[in-house]
Amino acid sequence: MTRALVFCAALLFCPTARADSVAMRSPLPGRGLVVELGFPATEIGFWFTGWIGLAVHARLPFSAIGTEIALRRTFAGDPKSGFGLEGLIAFGLDLPLVSPGFVATATGSLAGRFFAPSWFLQIAATTPAAFRLTDPTEARIPILAEVWVGGRAQAMWIGVHLAGGVTLVPPQRPSPAMQLGLAMGLEL
Repeated sequence: MTRALVFCAALLFCPTARADSVAMRSPLPGRGLVVELGFPATEIGFWFTGWIGLAVHARLPFSAIGTEIALRRTFAGDPKSGFGLEGLIAFGLDLPLVSPGFVATATGSLAGRFFAPSWFLQIAATTPAAFRLTDPTEARIPILAEVWVGGRAQAMWIGVHLAGGVTLVPPQRPSPAMQLGLAMGLEL
């Protein structure tokens, strides 16, 4: 039991991406507002259409702020009901507040999802990479598997998000990574 608690604590406080398009990866199928209240990042975003969106985020405990542009495409299925397969790419800039500098971000994600009339489930593989461009230069490349599950009521939904995997920070050894949060969306 003690080992399990130590492992969970290590997952919660391990290095993760400095910036992440987590709300933009949420399962909102069309135009609308998305919010992720979570750890290590909190984000608010808006999908202008079903394929392009913009978001701002803060890394907790308020150690960085940033923004990103996200693009997504549905490869298979109906984006609003039943099974579907979707890809997302996002690019952005992050400003660390603890050690000032600039960080470029790039995220790639592939998600399979199911929308029922009153609930949804999304499973995805994602890589929210961050590259510090100022001294000290650094690359953080998390490789995550994530699950989104929740309920829907017409154009609004609320759910939970859980992601886990590893973070690569060359030349260091890989370390565990974890994200969790409460997500909300309102399709407009």
